[in-house]
Amino acid sequence: PQLRELPPEHRQPSACAKRVEGSGPCLETKMSTDMDKLKVLNAKPYRDQAVYFLNAQWTYFSEHPEECEKVWNAVHVCCQLDNRGEEGNELDELKAHILLERIEGAVTVKEMREALRAVDIDFNRMVSLAEFLIFKYKANYHEVVNAPQGSEEDQKRIVEAQNAVSNAQKALEESEAQKKIALETENKSRAAAREANNKKDLAQHAESDAKAAEKAAEEAKDLALQKETTAIELEGEAKKSENAARDAEAKAIEEEAHAKDAEQQAVASEADATNREGVARDAEEQARSDEAASLAKADEAAGKEAELAELENEQKQAELAVQAAVEDIKREEETFKKTCDGLRSTSEDASKGPVVRGTAANELAQLLVKDPLPLQRAKILEEAALRKQQRLTKSAAETREVATKAREVAEQFAKQASNQRAKAEQDREAAEQAREKATKDREAATKDRESAEDSRADAESTRQTAEQERANAESARSQASDAARKSEDDAEAASKSRGIAEDQRAAAEHAAQLAHEAKEAAEASRVKAEEKVTESFEKIALAEEHLEKVKKTVTGAGRGKVWYLEREMIEAKKFMSPAQLARLAKLEAAGQGPVSLSNALGGPATVVA
Repeated sequence: PQLRELPPEHRQPSACAKRVEGSGPCLETKMSTDMDKLKVLNAKPYRDQAVYFLNAQWTYFSEHPEECEKVWNAVHVCCQLDNRGEEGNELDELKAHILLERIEGAVTVKEMREALRAVDIDFNRMVSLAEFLIFKYKANYHEVVNAPQGSEEDQKRIVEAQNAVSNAQKALEESEAQKKIALETENKSRAAAREANNKKDLAQHAESDAKAAEKAAEEAKDLALQKETTAIELEGEAKKSENAARDAEAKAIEEEAHAKDAEQQAVASEADATNREGVARDAEEQARSDEAASLAKADEAAGKEAELAELENEQKQAELAVQAAVEDIKREEETFKKTCDGLRSTSEDASKGPVVRGTAANELAQLLVKDPLPLQRAKILEEAALRKQQRLTKSAAETREVATKAREVAEQFAKQASNQRAKAEQDREAAEQAREKATKDREAATKDRESAEDSRADAESTRQTAEQERANAESARSQASDAARKSEDDAEAASKSRGIAEDQRAAAEHAAQLAHEAKEAAEASRVKAEEKVTESFEKIALAEEHLEKVKKTVTGAGRGKVWYLEREMIEAKKFMSPAQLARLAKLEAAGQGPVSLSNALGGPATVVA
């Protein structure tokens, strides 16, 4: 990278450097003494190293304020790279390389190593910010370590200004923290007050509901007692109806027994005819079974034929897919060859730039080192798979032809079974006619028996209905008694619930009052915290005013530290909200203090923020 060198007129030689030619002791001890001073400087935190360098080279930086900002950025880059943060002082070679790239741009490995050898002045394989700045601006480190840092009076004023700035920043941070806590407390207390009011409303509603429930329970208890009395009366009437139904049922059972004896004789005659019909039906069923089996085999053969035809078609499709895969591999080989030829032509084309030729050669080398064996193996395997698939397709076609012949034979057997089934149907129809005559005789007897059964069933149903009505009446009476007892319990429970709801409502009202008081206390704390923030703004305004006075009185090397204090104040303002910046500007205007901290960045602090 192209690094800037401080012009000779901007360098600030030390007193010892001015006496190098004429003073023996200074010349003999200069190297070791200055190296010790450099090590002391390197041990300081990054911020102090930057301030020291700005003071030492202020003649240059005062004419190039944009370079001051680069030093500021370098400090923050070092703090980001160093695990110790602001307490760090040196970076290892890797992180120093990152610092070099961020500040000066990308560098090659060779340039980086040469730069790091030049930067590491004390040869400890670590790079401090001071060493980096000496390297960047090509300053003489003997002059830097011996450069004056300002007069004692200037140092005293700067320390006072620094203390004012630090105290103002600390006051602002503390007041903002207190305000944040106060706002959080206020928000929590407001939420607690809202929740308490909600609970109070819920408790009041619950109390009203409990009172309504208590009234409803008392009304339900009276109604249940009335229903219990009515159920007892209905139970007595149901028992009388049940006794009359039992007498009618006994008479119907006797008449039913006579009808059943007559029916049994008719059933015996019908049974003989039914046996003959059963033999004929068995023969018919066997014929139907044989026919169904033959048809099933024919259908199975047809289904097998269809499956094999579909399999044959799938084998043909698979053969086409494998053939397409072989063609894709061949096209991939041709594409690979064309890509290599194109890259080789570009890398050998003298009309192309060295970067283009180098990139093409690198990509060609990467392609050529790839193992071609997987692609060749894939081609061989796909061709073998194609041959195998062709054999499978032929085998599927032969199997399908065999299934076609089997289906034709099964259809012939099915036709023969259908003829035999037709003959068995004729024999079964003759037996059915004989059985039908016997059935008519049996039906007449059955009709008489059924009439008797119906009469008995009606009597039985009447008796069962009476029993059910009596059981229902008993159950209704029992349920009414239970309901009466439960309604009494519910009324008692509702009364207790109403008492509990009244207690909860009173407690909720007390909690709401406490939450309201806590909210008012939190609001008062927040107001006090905002007053503290306002006081911190006044301290910042005074600190800026003090810093502006110091800047006018301090001259020479101490101006570097003044600039850094100004820059820190600008950075602090970046974290203020627009409303806070406007309030600070009003305070400064009221005190005729500065609104802008520094013109080094080309604008007022409010613009930077």
